[in-house]
Amino acid sequence: MNIEDAIKAAATFAAMVFVLLLLISAVTLVIRRRKGRSRRERYPHLGRYFAIRVGIALGIGGAAFVLITAGLVLNSHRPPEDNSPAIRVDEAAGPVAVNLGMEDCGGPVDVTLTVAGTGARNAEVYSDQDGKRPLKLDRQGQASFELNDLTAKRGLLSCYIQLPLVRGGTGPTRVSLGLGDQMEVDTVASIPAPDQYTNGDWVWLCPEGDVCPSLATVNYAVEDGTKQVIVLVLAALFGSIIALFIGEALIEPVRQKFRGPERKP
Repeated sequence: MNIEDAIKAAATFAAMVFVLLLLISAVTLVIRRRKGRSRRERYPHLGRYFAIRVGIALGIGGAAFVLITAGLVLNSHRPPEDNSPAIRVDEAAGPVAVNLGMEDCGGPVDVTLTVAGTGARNAEVYSDQDGKRPLKLDRQGQASFELNDLTAKRGLLSCYIQLPLVRGGTGPTRVSLGLGDQMEVDTVASIPAPDQYTNGDWVWLCPEGDVCPSLATVNYAVEDGTKQVIVLVLAALFGSIIALFIGEALIEPVRQKFRGPERKP
C-alpha cells in the first residue's frame, strides 16, 4: 500500500462514517418529528446539520489516514531476499568468529573476522555492492574491514541486517552484533532469534559444517514508545467518536423529551 491507496482508504472510511451518522441522525429526527409542522420548522438549520456531520466524518477520515500512514512509516519494507554478504575462509584450522559493530541504520558496519588455530592466512568476502574482496589474516588470524550494504530499510525507526554467511573452518561459527546505545535487536522479528546476549552483543551460533543464514531486525529504543503513543491517541480519538454517536442517538432525544413540546407564538 502506498500514500495514494491510504488516501483512498481514508476517504472511503470517511464516507462510510458520514452515511452512518446520517442514518443515526435520521432515527433521532423521526423520533422528534412533530406532525403538522413544515420541514423548515422541524429542521431550521439543515445546512449546519449537514456541515457538522461532514466535519466529523472528515476528522475521522483524517485519523484513519494518520493510522494507515503511521503503519506504513513504522514498518514499510520487506526483508532483503538474498544472502549477501558471504565470507569464505580457506584452510582454517579452527572455529570462525565474525564480530559486527554498527552505530546507526544505513551506515557502514565494522567487521572483524577471527579464525582460531593455525593454517588460515587468506579469506575473502563477497557483497552485492563491493563484489569479491580478498582478506589477509594477520598472525592472530584476524582481519578487519567494512561492509556498506549490510542493512536494509525496514521503517522509520528500524532496519534489517543480513548477517554474513560464513563458509570454511573446522568448528562452529559465531556471529556477534554490537549496536549503539539507542538500538536493540528485536528477538521476535529476527530470524532466527539470537542464541546469546553477552557483553552487550547479540550472538548467533552455527554448528560445524552448516551454513546458517540469519536476518536480524534492529529497532531504535524509541520505536516501542512511538507505537504506544499512536495507539493511545487513536484510542482517545475513537473513544470521542463513540461518545458522539451515543450523544446523537440517546442523549438528544432524552433532552428533547424533558423539554416538552415547544409553544407556538
